[in-house]
Amino acid sequence: DGSNNRNHKHSFGDEICPDTGYLNWLDLSIYHPKFGGKYEDHAAIDLPWYYCQLSGADYPHMGNVWKYMKGQKNANKAGPLGKRAGMDINENFNSILKVELFGHGGVFANVGQGNPETDQMQKTFDELKSRAQTINYKRIDDEKIDYEFYIIERGYHNYPESYIIVAFVMDSKVNPKDYSYIRPDGRYYNGLVQRGVRVLNTVPKFDPPVYIEDDEKEHTVYGLAAFGHNHPVRMAHGLTGGGCPTKGGSCSTYPWGNSGGGFPTDYEEITPICDGIVVDIKYWADLDIPWNTDTAMLGNAGYGTEKVEYMAHANKYGEFEDPYLVNNGIKNPQVVDFTEDGEIVMEAPEKLEDHPVVSFEI
Repeated sequence: DGSNNRNHKHSFGDEICPDTGYLNWLDLSIYHPKFGGKYEDHAAIDLPWYYCQLSGADYPHMGNVWKYMKGQKNANKAGPLGKRAGMDINENFNSILKVELFGHGGVFANVGQGNPETDQMQKTFDELKSRAQTINYKRIDDEKIDYEFYIIERGYHNYPESYIIVAFVMDSKVNPKDYSYIRPDGRYYNGLVQRGVRVLNTVPKFDPPVYIEDDEKEHTVYGLAAFGHNHPVRMAHGLTGGGCPTKGGSCSTYPWGNSGGGFPTDYEEITPICDGIVVDIKYWADLDIPWNTDTAMLGNAGYGTEKVEYMAHANKYGEFEDPYLVNNGIKNPQVVDFTEDGEIVMEAPEKLEDHPVVSFEI
């Protein structure tokens, strides 16, 4: 529909269209026979993941780099938290790369300035006119919270092309129920119950707790009423919207219609808390094997064989000629002579192909 009609029943309507009787979409549990049992022993998918769009559709400015990255051995391997966020479900995530923070990179939460009346986002038109939201970002205590960071490729905004997205998953070491949630309804939940998989929490937390460095107190994460605190005037850049969608689910037609803040597979009750959590985009990853492996360091990298043949133009290399060394009879014990006559070749040959080449093995 090329018009501005945002009544997209294919995105937000019933699974079976009441008007036609046709399927709008398929809601398949990971335990469905279609997946051939590959997710039969999967951990419960109970953790939310935070994200920030990094590219445009089909990632036009980093295409070749990303294609190289996602083709390496360590790509498409989710950590334990990533698995609990469902990032290893290939049907939902095209490609993923687990990355690590380096330097002084960190994760920060908006915990406000101590006044709940102004720390929470404005929720009405009158509030927008009458008060400002008070914000204060503090570094999260990584001794109390586990993290995993990812660069992912996934469909977005109902475009056929994929986007590159920075993603982040966290889990509490203080209370396992802090961020865990599974809706106690539907095919996936029923599948968990049938398999006896433990479900930690079935009550959503709209204002999740967080733990701050050098502070023993539990704090509340406050989201913003804005799409992002680095988006004060989206219209000036030809963009639309500007308000936080404030519910989970597909963002397909944002800011029009009753769109969500994420993807069609998200629970609506897991709300985006826009910019409640922010992270430094300062990552590294071993694309193959760890660099602290003996066979990966530069000296032992090799060419995949025990012996490698090397080729060299024949000459005598390393003979000392400095007067001090010559006068004192100091000779180079590491002279290499690849010639038949023991003479240094002083001039380049007219035809390089006529100069003798020697071979040796290492």
